[in-house]
Amino acid sequence: MISKTITAAILAATISLVFAVPGALAGGGMGAGSGVTTCRAVLNGSQNQPQLVSVTDPLVNSDVVKVNALVLLCDLPAIGVTQNVPATGAPIPAGQKSAVACYTVTGADSARVATTVRDPFTEVNAVNGAEHVAVGAIQLLCVPAMATNP
Repeated sequence: MISKTITAAILAATISLVFAVPGALAGGGMGAGSGVTTCRAVLNGSQNQPQLVSVTDPLVNSDVVKVNALVLLCDLPAIGVTQNVPATGAPIPAGQKSAVACYTVTGADSARVATTVRDPFTEVNAVNGAEHVAVGAIQLLCVPAMATNP
């Protein structure tokens, strides 16, 4: 079950998250985009969190989700508002943020929302450079984090 959750989380993150990071590979960046980012799977089974978070994004007006286990560590920014006790801790200061921690969530509205995606892959592989898809429930909630390598 954990393996399926991590696989689904990685797939959801790969499909839905495209953020700008300077590209440094020989031969230039990825198409018209300015770069790529990475997400790594958390392998040792993080504990579920007790928070409920109200989320508003450009696709859905409002949704309340239950935060579960940490499954991905990425280098992407994110924001959320806790709706219950215990509230989240102090935010990671911008100067200390080195990653984004992504948690699986449950309870999100499963409505399908028509969405157009344009990214470096669709620009060369889809008609008119964009792909028309339906997106479902929120699968991951990502928050600013500080990751160190001891």
